[in-house]
Amino acid sequence: MRYFMRYLTILGIGLLIGIVSQNKHTFPPDMQTYFKHSVWQVLTLTMEDGEPIEGTGSGCFITRGLLLTNAHVVKGAMEIRVRNHNRALEFDAVVIKYSEWDDLALLRVHSGGYLPMTVPLGKFPAQGVDIYSAGYGLSKHISYQVGAAQGIRFLDIYNRDFPSDYHASIPTIMGDSGSCVLTRDMEIVGVRNAIEAASTMSEMGDFIRHPVSHMALILGPERIRAFLETKEHHIEEAEE
Repeated sequence: MRYFMRYLTILGIGLLIGIVSQNKHTFPPDMQTYFKHSVWQVLTLTMEDGEPIEGTGSGCFITRGLLLTNAHVVKGAMEIRVRNHNRALEFDAVVIKYSEWDDLALLRVHSGGYLPMTVPLGKFPAQGVDIYSAGYGLSKHISYQVGAAQGIRFLDIYNRDFPSDYHASIPTIMGDSGSCVLTRDMEIVGVRNAIEAASTMSEMGDFIRHPVSHMALILGPERIRAFLETKEHHIEEAEE
């Protein structure tokens, strides 16, 4: 019995080490550190039919005091606050640049001396490249997701409500909007802004199956770079 218990103990330790190793392999610790420092929850307050409505999304710091998110996250917001991963820090924010066309917004965060980690904008990811993200989808705390780029999507032709440059097999739900997407090289290659459910139908015998897959829609790095660096007609500067 003693040897059996020892065997179970060793087996349990081995399984635990394996799980930890797998988690480190799928989501590197240095990337977790980045997301904890630089991806924050965006909290909004809007009015609808005279009633206050609370909303939530995600955003990533691109430098001290400036946070990038989706336009639809802050659209019509009377108040905006941002909060870090463990809810220890919370700051007021205002919109200083806004584009519904690109579904991007830039917030000035009154964060005092808080210094986020920053990483550069990268290049458009190739199909199949591993990508990483983290957001606040229906959660008070940050959650991490891993997926792969699945290619270009010419969504602008079909749906102007959610413009996107490519899609990815990365888990995304409401509240993740505005979170940045990174490659393993620690470069930003997009911002999540929507999800799409793609369904197919096949008939076998007397029953029909409807497989459904959910894809994250991503705004690419070139769109982000143009939004931040240019002042085209569709980019509206908000008054501070």
